[in-house]
Amino acid sequence: MNDTTEPYPQGKALALLAYALDVDSDDTISREELDRLVDDVCEDETERARLVSVLANPNNSQLPAVLAELVSSRLDRLKDTLEILMDNDDVFGVWSQRVAGGGLLASIGFTVTSIVTGGWAALAIGAGIVASGATSVGRSKLKKQTRAARRAVEQTERVIDQIKGK
Repeated sequence: MNDTTEPYPQGKALALLAYALDVDSDDTISREELDRLVDDVCEDETERARLVSVLANPNNSQLPAVLAELVSSRLDRLKDTLEILMDNDDVFGVWSQRVAGGGLLASIGFTVTSIVTGGWAALAIGAGIVASGATSVGRSKLKKQTRAARRAVEQTERVIDQIKGK
């Protein structure tokens, strides 16, 4: 059933093909809209299948090259995101865990050597445990985002390979 309010009633893959065929026109969509359309096609299994099936018999020999270029811009954006996430984990994730672990060990050491006693000792150890737990949870979330970004990069690379006919 085609919904007339749908901006791409024939599907996003066919819309992407239409824009790729008309890439030189002044009456095309904005770069942001085009990037969003490429993202939508790459992320949707059905749209990827439509794109590949239409490209099996292209009427325009330049179409696969134009589409590969459009999808490559998505790949570049995803790789930048992946690198940022990996850098954040290497810098902030690792070091925040080390600092929190060091704080926990220091609080235990102060308590064992009776430098800190009573309620202050419990507070110091509790704070170290909370800080260590919070940094571990934060790093776990960062790792999950990194895995998702890595899968998106690999998926986009597969789409490019399919477009190029490899």
